[in-house]
Parts: sequence; structure tokens; C-alpha cells
Amino acid sequence: MKNLYLTQSAISVFILASCLAATAWSDTPLGWINTGNTSAYTTTKGEFEFSLAGLAVNDTIDFVNARDDLIANNRRLVGKSGDLDGTKFEVSYGITDTISVSIRKQQHSLTVDLGELNTVNLVDIDKELTTDQMALGGKWTFFEGNLLNPDNRRTALALELSAFQNKSDDFDLTVDEISFDNLAVFFRDPQTFSVGKLEDSGWKSRLIYTWPMEGLGVGSVSGGYGESKAESITTSDLTVLTLKRIFE
Repeated sequence: MKNLYLTQSAISVFILASCLAATAWSDTPLGWINTGNTSAYTTTKGEFEFSLAGLAVNDTIDFVNARDDLIANNRRLVGKSGDLDGTKFEVSYGITDTISVSIRKQQHSLTVDLGELNTVNLVDIDKELTTDQMALGGKWTFFEGNLLNPDNRRTALALELSAFQNKSDDFDLTVDEISFDNLAVFFRDPQTFSVGKLEDSGWKSRLIYTWPMEGLGVGSVSGGYGESKAESITTSDLTVLTLKRIFE
């Protein structure tokens, strides 16, 4: 089974708790937030940065039309399909002037509302798919220039490494009838079909180059490489081997 990756828009409310210290070397410029900011700067040595975000996508909150595009491309999805809500927590810490580490955890629920299906008669079906995500990473700034810039907006080049894992709950549906082209199968007791072990994990690395832009803050470009693997299984209550081979 292929994994489905969704682009999500979000409204985020950030709560930042951080102690202030004098900026030095490749530390993030004073007052800046690292969360969601792609740059070659690291969290200031000895500082923690915390952020908490709320995530939401619905028929009102859909900045890049991800929800509408999802429904438009699949006529079986109806109602509130594509609605998403969840939370995200991230903390980063500056180990040295040029090295910082971070951990990010996210949980969100995606609404999946299937309309009428011609091939099966649904008795019950899950309406949400809940996913837990976790990522660990580190950043090392190994080059920097413009060291005399008083506001710490320096030219910098950094290597960022991270590992991630995503796990989703099982998705179940219960049916009492399945129709084929020339055959209908009726079940005395409704049968449950499940898609389980929805997991993927991997790692990625990227180089980030950041430079000061006169009067415009800084600019950053990045490029990288990563690998991931995904798995899932389908199971059912079926006991007839012929049918079991079809669905599992």
C-alpha cells in the first residue's frame, strides 16, 4: 500500500520561553526565533528555545487550498474530509557557539469521511486518522564570515542532520456486503477490514547557506538528501481463504 503524504496549512500560536544572552559567533541574532526559520544560525550557546503550536485546517482555514484540492481529486471523500487539527511542540538547545540540537513532536488528526461506495455496504468506518510524528536533529555551523557585523547577521554555512519517525493509528471499516462485477458476497456477521502498522521513518541531511541582505534581514538557500522507508499491512476477520487472499 502506498503512503499518502499531505501538505497542510496551519494556524500556529507560538509560545516562546528563552533566556537572553549576548550573541556570539554563529548564534541566532538577538530576538530571533529558530522555530520554522531555515538558516545557518544555531541556537545561542546555553539557551533553550521552546515553541508550542496549534494546527488547524478546515473549510475556513485553508491558505493553500490543500483541503479543497484533496476533496476535488477524490469523489469518494465528502463532508469534512481533509479537516485537520493537532499540536506541535519543539525545543532546541545551543550546546556550543556553533552546534545546536533539537527535538520536535507533533500529533494531528485527519478527518476521512467516505461517501457512498458502490462495491461495499458499510456498517461502520473510522472517521479520523491520528498520526504521531517525532524528529531529532542537530546543526553545525562550520563556516562564517562578516564577523564584525554588529547585529550578528553574518554569512554562515551549516550542516543539518535529522532523523524522523511517523506512526498512524489503524484504520478500520466494517462491512456486511461486498459486490464484484458479477458476484455479491453477503456476510452473516459483519466483517472488519483494517489497514495497520502505518509507519514511515528515515533521515535527511542538508547544507544551509545564509547571508545578510542590506535592509532586508537575511537570505537563505538550502539543498540536501535523505532516505525513508514506509510500511503498512491489511488484515481482516475473513476466514474463507479465497476471499482472504484478495483483501490481504
